[in-house]
Amino acid sequence: MANNISLTVRLPHELNVQLAAIAKEVGMTKANLIRSAIHGFLTEDENNIDFSQNNVSQRDRLVLNVNQITYSILENASKKHNESINSVITAVSILALERSSKWLQSTKQ
Repeated sequence: MANNISLTVRLPHELNVQLAAIAKEVGMTKANLIRSAIHGFLTEDENNIDFSQNNVSQRDRLVLNVNQITYSILENASKKHNESINSVITAVSILALERSSKWLQSTKQ
């Protein structure tokens, strides 16, 4: 299925920088890391989603291409949590960063 839906997302600058570094270290693109997080965290583990990063002022623009299934997952989570799709993507990106960092640390020991 093609990623034919383009979303323009604004991520907090520091999160964007950290995601780029982690994605490079694990050998993924930043967009693939975020898409994986959407599927992993929004279909399995929604209890740990934290929307507190919504008030950050400096944000970087990211174009995220998704397929219809991924968009539907985002839309449902947005309605369920009464948050914007951008907020949902930011929240799952934070989870992806945290979990990827922990995984990388465990592989280096």
